Amino acid sequence: MDGQLQARQHQKYFLIPSAGTGTLGVNYWETDFGYDLLNRQNRVVAPGGTITRTVRDARDMVVSTWVGTNDNGATWLDPTGSGAPGNNMVVVAENQYDNGMAGGDGNMTELTQHVDSSTTRVTVFGFDWRNRQVIVDGEVDLYAVKTLDNLDRQLQVDRRNSTASGNLVARAQTNWDDRGRKFQSIVVGVDPNTGLTTNSLVGNFWSDPSGNPIKSLLAGSQLFVKTFFDGAGRQTVSYRGYDLTPENYDEVASVTDDTIMQQVESTLDAADNVIQTTTRRRFHNATGTGDLTSPAGPQPYARVSYVAMYPYGMGRNQATANYGTNGDVALVRPSTIPARSDTVLVSSSLFNVTVHSALPWLPTLLLRIKKKAHPAEARAQLRQLRWTRLRRGIF
Repeated sequence: MDGQLQARQHQKYFLIPSAGTGTLGVNYWETDFGYDLLNRQNRVVAPGGTITRTVRDARDMVVSTWVGTNDNGATWLDPTGSGAPGNNMVVVAENQYDNGMAGGDGNMTELTQHVDSSTTRVTVFGFDWRNRQVIVDGEVDLYAVKTLDNLDRQLQVDRRNSTASGNLVARAQTNWDDRGRKFQSIVVGVDPNTGLTTNSLVGNFWSDPSGNPIKSLLAGSQLFVKTFFDGAGRQTVSYRGYDLTPENYDEVASVTDDTIMQQVESTLDAADNVIQTTTRRRFHNATGTGDLTSPAGPQPYARVSYVAMYPYGMGRNQATANYGTNGDVALVRPSTIPARSDTVLVSSSLFNVTVHSALPWLPTLLLRIKKKAHPAEARAQLRQLRWTRLRRGIF
């Protein structure tokens, strides 16, 4: 970091040294960063030596991107250094805004990608009067048009052969309800030889009164996914199954008449952490509809497996205990992490030191800032905090 808190170097370690910071190429690889006169990052040197330079205009919009391994003599406006000895920077992409006219809205209307010194790929973008991108005219016969509503929601995407007057080759539509929730997606069948539309594949989606997505039935499939939530908006159970008869809204919020193939139940603690999942998978010879039970329960029978999680105070999971089927006995989750055994697979996670213990002065600093400590002192200590966090890899 420099005096303006701009990152100048980033070191990524692959071999931790026994002492000190180590050696470049032996213990770590380094990425270097450079900035232009307006303190905008415009240069990145990768560990392998590849240099990427970015040229921006006065409005901070990227004009061009250059790549090479030697930028001798380069300036923030001219990466080639006006032909300086050894400089091998070449342009790989150029952006044009507002069709090249001054005083526009800053819309990128053309992207030119350089394949080599003589070959380019040009993509043109069109915008509506609200500066929303609605047209893409690119390479390999690509021409796409988006239709948006007044709330910026995408209603339809058409792809045509080469130009606006070319045959329609693809169409996708999305329908929204009055609360702004997607309830239907349609993929329209198109004959590319004539541009005429044929049959469609329709996917449907349902939400509960709180806006939670409770059912999805994707196009071309009879398998639905239903997800139910508690009053706090937390997912409590998820189902995969089918129902060959149409459902009204009340039936969508229930699985009574559904053939369930898989059922995953989540138990949460007061801090919204998932502390147990119970997974039920339907037996091949099970009968009946509704919630799955157990091998010894009423129909429909299911194989039941249990996983217990043990998060600690910060919400990070410190252990996961997989009980499998638990001998076909319903699991009562232990309050403490169980011992590893032949019947319980326990996976543990260890975390590095937290910023509060690595920087014991942090709580005092935050308290001083809250009490309106001297601004200069607060800024200096915050600068120290950022630098220490970066060096320790704490983000």
